[in-house]
Amino acid sequence: MYMDKNVLSNRLSSIAGMVTPGQRICDVGCDHALVAAHLLAEGIIPFAVLLDMNTGPLEKARRHIEGRGLSEKAQLIRSDGLLGLGCGEAETIIITGMGGRLIQRILTDEPEKIRAAKELILGPQSELARLRRFLRLNGFQYIAEEMLQEDGQFYVLIKLRPGAGDADGKEAQAETLEDKYGPLLLKNRHPVLRMYMEQEHAKSMKIMDEIKDNGSYITERQQDKLVEMGVVVKELEKLLQDW
Repeated sequence: MYMDKNVLSNRLSSIAGMVTPGQRICDVGCDHALVAAHLLAEGIIPFAVLLDMNTGPLEKARRHIEGRGLSEKAQLIRSDGLLGLGCGEAETIIITGMGGRLIQRILTDEPEKIRAAKELILGPQSELARLRRFLRLNGFQYIAEEMLQEDGQFYVLIKLRPGAGDADGKEAQAETLEDKYGPLLLKNRHPVLRMYMEQEHAKSMKIMDEIKDNGSYITERQQDKLVEMGVVVKELEKLLQDW
């Protein structure tokens, strides 16, 4: 089926909607540059630096930018993380479509460039609790947090102000409920978060039932899993009860 690349998906529209108008952006792992092209074409931003470490996606981004007559408003650079961005060149840094561990590495590798930005928009697709814990310990300030479901997948978007990077001595702090489920998503009782928690509760209960069906043949590993799922179920039941 043909898809008009000028029409953004709900997830990409949400990313674009988080960008503060008038700010220069840097999109790390820009892929087809759909978000940047939309923002530039609509006059929402004046300039975009588009980074990707792979030549294939970068070439697709170049063709899309050129096809919409936006070449003078964008710079495309092959770059691992933020290496290709000059310090202070972008006021908004967008890092989405990758795992939380990789996003954390990108933030850690170039702290000066992160601190020079006014805002960050992150879209981790895995290890959310790990990334949120890192953000909390390093003083990043949440501006907004969004969650949506698209094509059967849940996506989280986080808009932040850069932190001071002062996690020294705090590494031993455990993950919190806010790290796991999102401080603003919990505070605002986001309806998609509730949907996600209900699904996670159902999946955990199913796993527990399947293990219990083994009766006396439960292995030590299965027993550990049973305990782990029991903790998750109680945690989710308490959150849903207090919703």
